[in-house]
Amino acid sequence: MGRSPEKRGFYVSIQTSRCILGAKVNALMKNLPFILLFALFGCTSSKPQSTEAPSFDGVRQAAQTQPEAAESDESVRVDALAMAMQSAVLHKQDLTQIKQILKAGFKIDDPIGCGTFNCLDGAVAVHNMQLLNFFLASGAKPKGSALFHAVWCKDPDASFQMVQALLKAGADANYQSQGLSPIGSACFLGRPAVVDLLLSRPGIEFNDMDTDNRTPLMWAAEKGNEKIVALLLAKGANVNVENWKGQTASSLARTEGIRSLIAAAKNPAAIATAAAPPAP
Repeated sequence: MGRSPEKRGFYVSIQTSRCILGAKVNALMKNLPFILLFALFGCTSSKPQSTEAPSFDGVRQAAQTQPEAAESDESVRVDALAMAMQSAVLHKQDLTQIKQILKAGFKIDDPIGCGTFNCLDGAVAVHNMQLLNFFLASGAKPKGSALFHAVWCKDPDASFQMVQALLKAGADANYQSQGLSPIGSACFLGRPAVVDLLLSRPGIEFNDMDTDNRTPLMWAAEKGNEKIVALLLAKGANVNVENWKGQTASSLARTEGIRSLIAAAKNPAAIATAAAPPAP
């Protein structure tokens, strides 16, 4: 059996933080010469510090004025812009600066950390709906990883809003991270409004077993969340699935009320009443 969903969610957060820090240090060491160039062209140290967002035109011009080294300049320019975007999204959360970096030539879906961690992932990481909506409206491709992390947001309201925006933009509702899906996570965390959103997606898979040998229904039953159990049953969740120990959702259920719901799963009227739409 793998890590529990809670430990895996914490592990993913730690890995993301380490990834961002590692990328920042590596990029800094790699680009020290260009950072000096950036300081010369993009900033003016002799003037008092301005309260306005910095211009990144100098970064673009520095690369364009040396055609004999166009490829290496372009690579370094992109790395410098990625570092600037990482800071603008994760630390400053400065939309004006973000727009300037994009105008300077940074591609919205390019990484700002290690792997494929990009602007969209960053907006979710800092739970910033303004940035998330801006990136989606600007053409950022919705990602299953961003959706997964949105589900795990500690603030239920922020989680709901981010999941709603990402699903509307077309994020993969069946994405999995370390064997756990967004809907399995939402059931484990007890987020009925998020579960309802995910169940509304065409093709959503809600009967699959995860690496902890639990289906979403099993998690909801074991956690004692009758509202989520009712939502899953109304959607047609399989109550007969057994894990390797021979356990079912009914045997794992925390309350008699949930066992009764599962027993009455063939009664559509009873399930429909129990599964009335939850408040966000």
